[in-house]
Amino acid sequence: MTHVTDEDLGRLSRQWADLFERVRKGSVEVGYASRGLQLTKEHKLPGYESNTYTLTVNYDQSVEEALAAGSYDWVDDNITSRNFPPTRRGIETADAQLVHFGRVMNSAKVLDELDKQGLRPATVEELLALGAAYPDFQRQFLIVALGSVGVHPIGEHRVPGLWSGERHRRADLYWIGFTWWHPDARFLAVSK
Repeated sequence: MTHVTDEDLGRLSRQWADLFERVRKGSVEVGYASRGLQLTKEHKLPGYESNTYTLTVNYDQSVEEALAAGSYDWVDDNITSRNFPPTRRGIETADAQLVHFGRVMNSAKVLDELDKQGLRPATVEELLALGAAYPDFQRQFLIVALGSVGVHPIGEHRVPGLWSGERHRRADLYWIGFTWWHPDARFLAVSK
């Protein structure tokens, strides 16, 4: 058995505090490995990048119908028309962007940065239209729509997102107060 001293614990605590501060400042990329979270490399991170995709969004379609059109393997039971009522009507074409900041960010900072770029966060309807039109995107990274906020049964405000396990495409909900979004996350946005 290994004996851990107070000095060992103090050194570990200082190392974790230093790592946390570097992640907070965005000077460290954090990635996932098969055996858990690991530091992959330090580097200067870019401001942001995005790619634009044209979507046909049917705002008259219910959330349930949009989920069915996307053929997801798993859907959070709280992604419903009741929790995400329609905000628009009709069928529209939207130029949607997958914005990637490449660094750890919280929701407030993401919304601020999107606003600076002349973008608004996508709604659940736009997210599900993207998922139906481009089903393999979520296999590469988490895609979040900060423009639709629902209240989870436990009282938290949550936003919809698309991601994939090893083989399964998922439509899930994420706490909007997320302190840190993973640097690989993409945020769906449209022009204001």
